[in-house]
Amino acid sequence: MMRLMADYLRTCKTCKHEWIVGGHLAKTPPGRMSIASAKMEASGARMMTLGLGGGGASQQVRNLEERRNRIIDAKSCPSCGSTTHKQVRATKKVRKAYQARMAANSLENQVDSTRSDGRQLGLASELEKLEQLQRSGTLSKKEYKSAKAKLLGT
Repeated sequence: MMRLMADYLRTCKTCKHEWIVGGHLAKTPPGRMSIASAKMEASGARMMTLGLGGGGASQQVRNLEERRNRIIDAKSCPSCGSTTHKQVRATKKVRKAYQARMAANSLENQVDSTRSDGRQLGLASELEKLEQLQRSGTLSKKEYKSAKAKLLGT
């Protein structure tokens, strides 16, 4: 039985942006010493085979370097590029809360974008839109009430 790695929710300490990374990217990257020793093994393997194949060790070096680069890239905040972040295991409860925040942010961006391009929808149609999002399950009751209060200015 293959064990799946858990995902992690990261929160940037600089800009508070949140993103989810796979467990394989939340690990410590392979060290430079392990890559260097793999390179030494690869060069030794090449010398032994005298150029007759033996590319397995050099492939191992490339795999280690690629893995290291992917892990290092995943450490950077997608929003500001900072490498300081807080990390928690993305359990079902954490993932659900994260998805709710993303939906609420998406809703705020939708409302802001309709206002910023000069075509105001009007209060009634905006309230209707909120109601539809709540009925479809995109917004929770609490999020709906909060967004409605924001629209009404109360």
